[in-house]
Amino acid sequence: MKKADYSKAKVYVIAGDKGIRQSVKSVLFSKGFRSVQVADSLDLLIDAISLRDLPDLVITDVDFEDQDACQLIFNIRNKRYGDDPYLPVIGMAWNPLPALISKIINAGFDLFVAKPFSTDQIWERIEKLAYERQPFVVTGDFLGPDRFKSRTSTVPAFEVPNSLKSTAIDKIRKAEHRRKIKIMNEDINQQRLNQLAADIDRLVALIVPDLDAKKVDSDTVQNLDRLLVMLKYTRFHAVKEEQADIRDLCVTFYRTVNSLLSADGEINISDVKKLQPLSDAVTAGLVVSKTDETPAEQTQQIA
Repeated sequence: MKKADYSKAKVYVIAGDKGIRQSVKSVLFSKGFRSVQVADSLDLLIDAISLRDLPDLVITDVDFEDQDACQLIFNIRNKRYGDDPYLPVIGMAWNPLPALISKIINAGFDLFVAKPFSTDQIWERIEKLAYERQPFVVTGDFLGPDRFKSRTSTVPAFEVPNSLKSTAIDKIRKAEHRRKIKIMNEDINQQRLNQLAADIDRLVALIVPDLDAKKVDSDTVQNLDRLLVMLKYTRFHAVKEEQADIRDLCVTFYRTVNSLLSADGEINISDVKKLQPLSDAVTAGLVVSKTDETPAEQTQQIA
């Protein structure tokens, strides 16, 4: 195993408790880190995002009273903030409840450590990120470390650019690391679109038979709610990529689904009939080569 040289790796330690900040900084210095910045709020990371000068590793509290660390990391993972969605991140919290642990996992943190922790516990996680980082998965609404405990899942896991490893072990230049990020982003973007298309197709296939049979139970409502979430993500992508056809289709699709959800026991059959054509049109625009027709051409076929 190649020995890591952490002297050029930049780390942010963000914690409300001064003792925790100093404790983690001392551990880092004892292991060879020399560029360690500490702060008592997420503003340090937010400013770094604005300046496009991210660190190689972030170790941060997740239980700030006035700032949402989980939402920030989720936004970084989903390329809403910053230019490195694969930034290595370790979360910290006092006595975390299951709800917080679930939120941390779903935000896309790499690892978590409960406070108080020992020197060995925090160092073990840093080393794991450098040498044995967990592969990522991408779905329609998630990018981050593999959440599936059983690899019977059909969602593929893959290695992502790792700024800590690049600096400390591989010793590659920042420009080369950014190039790897760009290549990975392009691949993941298409994977995400494919997954969104699959999710939309699957949900519509579950919803339409229920509505045709006038069977609306909790599962049907849950699937309709889930479909709305998928359409929000799809529209976000379409706006970002300036795909006006898909954007407009998503608006129509969203209104149709929302109308079905809002119906008080009265199912509009014409809305039900629109679901499959709308699904076909939107997914055709997401998945390359699924159809030769453009989304605009398919829209004209929807009554």
